[in-house]
Amino acid sequence: MIRTYIYLFIIIVLLSCDTKQTLTFPKTDNIQDIEVSNSKVNQEIENDFRVIVVGEFTEDMHINLYYSKNSLEPFSKNKFIMYPPKKNQKAAYFRFKNGELPYNLNFFPWRNKNYREGKIILQKIILKYKGKTKEIESDKLLEYFSINQYLDYKENQIIPLKTEERKFNPEIVGNNRFVFELSEFLGVEHSSKKEPITAKSVSLKNKLKVTFNIKLKKDDQLSLYYLKKNKIYNAKNSQSKVVKGQEIFQNIEFIIDTKTGMPTNLRLDYASKLEQEITIKKIVIQNSDTLITINQNQVKDYFNSPDQWNVDINTERAIFGVKKNNNRIDPKLLGNNKLRNTLKTLK
Repeated sequence: MIRTYIYLFIIIVLLSCDTKQTLTFPKTDNIQDIEVSNSKVNQEIENDFRVIVVGEFTEDMHINLYYSKNSLEPFSKNKFIMYPPKKNQKAAYFRFKNGELPYNLNFFPWRNKNYREGKIILQKIILKYKGKTKEIESDKLLEYFSINQYLDYKENQIIPLKTEERKFNPEIVGNNRFVFELSEFLGVEHSSKKEPITAKSVSLKNKLKVTFNIKLKKDDQLSLYYLKKNKIYNAKNSQSKVVKGQEIFQNIEFIIDTKTGMPTNLRLDYASKLEQEITIKKIVIQNSDTLITINQNQVKDYFNSPDQWNVDINTERAIFGVKKNNNRIDPKLLGNNKLRNTLKTLK
């Protein structure tokens, strides 16, 4: 009898010490319980890349997680994982099966037009792969992701805007810092050498090649955004390259398909780190008929440098640094009227 009480006492003590948060996911994922703080899953799942959005969903909704495979590939309607969190559910779960690894992520919440109410009270975003875990806390979201005009983010709450618009298209897209740290986390190198298309192998028929001859202080990612029919810059019309920091100048090339039209403007996002510094020696814009060269002392004439995030170290030599604003790092060079007028001359 005494032995029975001792066993009961031990069991009660052990249960009281278990403070891990357990989340339940659909049986179709072959997962019943995932402990957020210490995932215990079978080896097959452990070798797959997983994304867990932890928080609270105040209404039923559908979330599409779009992804690209390399810097030359835009987000596609054919590459996504859908998860439908229910009202008051505490997490949304996305699993990349068969060893597939993304280059960048684009969350599209409220995807179903019948579910556009409520909000997401975000706690964190968790990345898991081969026993490793990376967590992005809610107060750091905008350091790793950008949101468009259809979303608002305040007090750790993601809120839909303009839901009545026909073109309602909310996006939470990984920025330079996210892509760079994701590649490090996954242990892959998305360099131009590994991409299926390189500038040397591409005919410039129906293409525009933009080459930046730069010197970069730290390893980072460069992203080139371009306007066509879109009135604002977005992830769909962009390309990114992971670049090694070096003391020498190197060429970073972007190839833009012009079958649907020539870009009307360009934007270069050049850093995700506060200590970054970029020097631009030359920019070459070229198609099959025309070659335009912007020299080092002309960069300031074709691109504006917003002082919200940029530090103009030496504009004559096109040297730019970074500063943080509202806890965000988002330096960029924006094409101005002179660049727009120059792009109009391209056929």
